Amino acid sequence: MPRIVDNWTKLPGCQHVTSATCDFSSLKMHVYEEIKLRIRAEEGNSTSPWRELDTFIPFQQARIGPPKVHLEAEDKAIAINISPPGAKDSVMWQQENPQYSVIIWRNASGAQTWNETHHSRFPRIKIHKLVPETTYCVRVKARLLLHWNPAEFSPVHCVSTTVENELPAPENIQVILENDTYVLKWDYTHDNVTLGA
Repeated sequence: MPRIVDNWTKLPGCQHVTSATCDFSSLKMHVYEEIKLRIRAEEGNSTSPWRELDTFIPFQQARIGPPKVHLEAEDKAIAINISPPGAKDSVMWQQENPQYSVIIWRNASGAQTWNETHHSRFPRIKIHKLVPETTYCVRVKARLLLHWNPAEFSPVHCVSTTVENELPAPENIQVILENDTYVLKWDYTHDNVTLGA
């Protein structure tokens, strides 16, 4: 039962439970409120004394769950799209801007042969200079910049880079902004090729 001021409320999902855990996520609590819980054993008309837990604030105690990860492969790059941790309508991390740690490694015959860690504040990360037709695996973890909540890595996701593209990509790409004019400029060495952005 949680207590807010001197008012105890029965926890939904935690009544007449026979296991050693219960999920009371359906109770809409404010994540910054101080909460106090108590529990007791019940058998027929007999009950044990209440055991009270120390008060806590959900935001300060919550673990940061694994973010969702989607990979897109190119010939020499992988785009990693990351969804923030928590449910879509969750308020727990809504006000936070997570930083992501991405571990990527080459997976040759099931063995890890090389790895690198990248950090980003953005939910889309592109890793370049990879080998075509090679399997790479990633794990991602979100961290809050101003808090030290423990965080979990995502499951391992793997993807194979595609066959090497014969056409090189444009280089020295720039965006030139002048008043309300936007110009995209690049260098390209091949003739008789059309380009698109």
